[in-house]
Amino acid sequence: MTTPINGWDTWPAGITQANQVVNDFLSSIDTKLALRLVSMTTDAQPGSPAEGDAYIITGSATGAAWATYDEFDIAVYIGAAWTAFPPTGALTGYVVDQDKWVAWDGSAYQDLIQSVSQYSGQR
Repeated sequence: MTTPINGWDTWPAGITQANQVVNDFLSSIDTKLALRLVSMTTDAQPGSPAEGDAYIITGSATGAAWATYDEFDIAVYIGAAWTAFPPTGALTGYVVDQDKWVAWDGSAYQDLIQSVSQYSGQR
């Protein structure tokens, strides 16, 4: 079950390993609140990702984990494994390799603004 607005995972009834549920939840919040995406155009699952690396899954994603995810999902490398979640609400994130901000509009990611650095000195 998830929350209705942002799609946060909720605590399921009858859980005996509460620490795992809480840790998964905290990782989910950590990722969604400070979404820093390595890329939204990478098709091949990286072989040596860094902890916390996140990608928007493309329609032609390849790799053991990535090939099982849906287009537009967010794939995050946490605890030596890939996990994915669907975009929900007005999810926004910064795409590093394109130096831009994007937002989920319910069916696709839309460009917000280019890096603030391009506007520095303009008033």
